[in-house]
Amino acid sequence: MSSVAERQVGSPSLTAPGARGAGSFARAWRAIWTVIGRHPATSCEPRPKATNWSRIAGAAIVGGVCLVLIAIAQGLGRNGDALAGIIFWPALLLMACAFAYPACLPHVTRLERLSALLLLGQFLNLLKLIYSPLAFAGFDEYLHYRSLLDILELHALFASNSLLPVSPLYPGLELVTAAMVSLTGLDAFTAATIFVALARFASVGAYFLLFERVSGSSRHAAIGTLVVMSGTSFVSFHSQYAYETLAFCFFLLFAACLLPLEREGPSRRRQMTVLALLFIPAIAVTHHLTSYLTAATATGLALLVWVRPYRDQPRTSVLLVAATALSAPFIWKAIVSAPTGEYLDSHIFTALLDMKDLLLGGRSGRKFFVGVDGTQAPVALRTMGIVSVLMIGAGLFFGFFRALTFQPPVGRAATSTPLRPWPSSDVVLLSLAGATFPATVAFKLSGSSWEVGNRLGTFAMVGVGFVCAMSVTRFFWQRPLRTQTAAIGLAVILSLMISGGVVNGWGAAVRSKFQISADGQSIEPLGIAVAEWSREFLGEANRIVADRTNSILQSTYGRQDVLSTLNDDPEISGLYFSENFSFPERNTIAGGFVDYVLVDLRLPAASPKVGYYYEPGDGDLPPRMHSLNKFDQQDEIARVLDAGPIAIYDVRKIRH
Repeated sequence: MSSVAERQVGSPSLTAPGARGAGSFARAWRAIWTVIGRHPATSCEPRPKATNWSRIAGAAIVGGVCLVLIAIAQGLGRNGDALAGIIFWPALLLMACAFAYPACLPHVTRLERLSALLLLGQFLNLLKLIYSPLAFAGFDEYLHYRSLLDILELHALFASNSLLPVSPLYPGLELVTAAMVSLTGLDAFTAATIFVALARFASVGAYFLLFERVSGSSRHAAIGTLVVMSGTSFVSFHSQYAYETLAFCFFLLFAACLLPLEREGPSRRRQMTVLALLFIPAIAVTHHLTSYLTAATATGLALLVWVRPYRDQPRTSVLLVAATALSAPFIWKAIVSAPTGEYLDSHIFTALLDMKDLLLGGRSGRKFFVGVDGTQAPVALRTMGIVSVLMIGAGLFFGFFRALTFQPPVGRAATSTPLRPWPSSDVVLLSLAGATFPATVAFKLSGSSWEVGNRLGTFAMVGVGFVCAMSVTRFFWQRPLRTQTAAIGLAVILSLMISGGVVNGWGAAVRSKFQISADGQSIEPLGIAVAEWSREFLGEANRIVADRTNSILQSTYGRQDVLSTLNDDPEISGLYFSENFSFPERNTIAGGFVDYVLVDLRLPAASPKVGYYYEPGDGDLPPRMHSLNKFDQQDEIARVLDAGPIAIYDVRKIRH
């Protein structure tokens, strides 16, 4: 839209600072500001027509066909067929495009956009269920599954979980799931699967509601939500049964209540403040990191509101919410004596050290699209992953200053005279959150700091979605682009971004044959059967050592106490890597009060997919077969189970 058109609607265009003077520098600055910082006075929001449910039905049919193709691809992948990836990725791209298209169309009602987004969220959630329909697929899922089983079977909170000691101290997720199991009679896995689907439904709705309330546009909200779906955590990390999945859902609902308080009337402010206050303790008892970031969000908004003194600002409300959010995680930490400081500090400190070494050239960066075992992703997948990040970068470039200068919908805040140079505090906070996205990508350059970047990137994507949608609705999406062809093009781009996000966050989305230490691709019937045998014939709560995959199976299906350095147990990798059974191995068994040792003879066949066999940092070379067979040569050790490649040894005599 030209500046003439802007004046016709009765609102002056924004002028770049220092751009009023004549001369080439001023003209160049005006040109630059036109690209990165000027936005039309109107949002170019077309008037919606009646809801056309046939578009949503058509998208659902196409999505259903794509899910069938994805299921076929996963079946082929289990048999090692190369056609699996060729079918999977185009089907995923088409499925995302089928729902993105009605969400991006002009003249579409709010209900139609929201329906398309909610269905797409559920269809993307089904990817993991098709990947592993009968058991959990993620390593973290089994850690929380153990805590859930403790609540269901022991009828008590805060039971010991050696593989993740902090998990039982934040039981919000497990408590809700246990209630569902008790009320419905479902088994734990089915209840957890349904609960994750409900959390995904609420999260997508919260994204849409937050963006819509801040921008006043359902089209802006739809595009922003689709951008968020391109994050590395949306399809994989936040579709698993883990405490951040629920806590982040609460965080989004909290943000949707708190951020737009400036433009609400007194009665509405009180209602939204009460709702925001109710979400704070729910987050605090569910996940530690999310509770800290919730406090940071509330504090940031409070500072912006107080520094920018509009008349009739919700200062008391935001200050009350900020104070509650700041105190809640520390109060809960004191109640349960949670060691979250040591747990989080070690990860953050290690990540910062790795980043320093990387910047100073003392350490090589992480190889993208290359597994620990050296397997490289195909060129097409690498291209999609890179395009996804580049498109987010382009959206931030064209949308950041437009977001900072965005005038919110007419409301109480808009009718007052500003004394500070930003139109809305919630928009500024979202824009600053989006600006942290490059820092989260930088953390992912190092293998050790990747997890920190991935966790923080989830929260940065909330701001990224808003800013990138601003670049579309306020720069690219003008009157010449209000066509069906433009909507198709935008839907294709967003679908590529979503598919690229799956590549970046879940590279092993296509099943394959059994692999070593590959989490979901290492979970197979034999390991589960061995764990169930352990519970039936060895009894529960025996202290056992095992590799990464069998340890989570023994902890859940077997109900055994697995040794872990996180639980201050001795390191156990030496039991498997040493060629001889001598004093160090005996001391490990005696010092750790080990009852049984599980040996998986398949581990020497390949490198681990996730980076280690038994414990982090246990080496790049696999254990030798001779080292794993040494337990058969000791008179005090008895083999109590021989299940082909898996054996369990009784080492209790070593302790005496």
